Amino acid sequence: MQHELEKLIVEQYRIIDFLGAGLGGETYKALDLKNEQLVALKVLSLQQTSNWKILEMFEREASILAQLKHPRIPDYLIIFR
Repeated sequence: MQHELEKLIVEQYRIIDFLGAGLGGETYKALDLKNEQLVALKVLSLQQTSNWKILEMFEREASILAQLKHPRIPDYLIIFR
């Protein structure tokens, strides 16, 4: 796990729980402190990635998610580096 519970990410998201990990990074349950909304936060570590193709796939996944609108798919909010 890259991030500790309760860690603050970009001064807006507080990590609540670790949800899982895969080739594309780690996913956390987090709280958006600006609006008190629960969010899924996916993190890709460039330090642990030796294949730049993974970064390309991560950015493509974000782009596709930003276009999808469905009640069972989380809304895309932001990508930050």
